[in-house]
Amino acid sequence: MASINECFDRVLKPLSTPALRMLHAEIGRLLAEEDERGNASGARYGVRKFPDFKVQADTIERILGNRNEAVHPIAW
Repeated sequence: MASINECFDRVLKPLSTPALRMLHAEIGRLLAEEDERGNASGARYGVRKFPDFKVQADTIERILGNRNEAVHPIAW
């Protein structure tokens, strides 16, 4: 059985650079939105709760780096 890293790798590699940038930016945006809300209101999307978001963002950052594209890692 493939690991989650392998699954994200297989799904994300064929995507265009603009598509990867959009997905990466959206993960960062949702994380920032949840952080602004604080713990009192709860996590709407579960970006910190579900580790898949970080794995996906890390995979996107690696793929963009392999394409020699500048990328700003998401600060978790």
